[in-house]
Amino acid sequence: NSPYVLTLAALCAARLAGPVPGPWKEDARDVRRALGRAGDVVTDAWYAGVVSRLHLNAIRADAEGASTALCALPSFLNHDADPSVLIDYAGGGVAFRAARPLAPGDELTIDYVS
Repeated sequence: NSPYVLTLAALCAARLAGPVPGPWKEDARDVRRALGRAGDVVTDAWYAGVVSRLHLNAIRADAEGASTALCALPSFLNHDADPSVLIDYAGGGVAFRAARPLAPGDELTIDYVS
């Protein structure tokens, strides 16, 4: 299976522990209304789970931080204050490059903060 299909499947199976925030309940209601009968499958908990996973897996898509993107493979990378992978925004695109020489089996990590 494609990593994109696997990511989408994980998002669709999302479950949030705890109460659903009020604004997300309103958003879920709006989605249900927009989808009509097809929206019956969108529960508050499902919507909140998907939105929280989108938020947690989105990465900055430009140097200024003005836009974000949901990228399937980078969403599987863990955080490290001394990351093994750097995100390069040069040339109007996004590129991932090794921060130092890596050996087979080294964990690929990114810095979530910067």
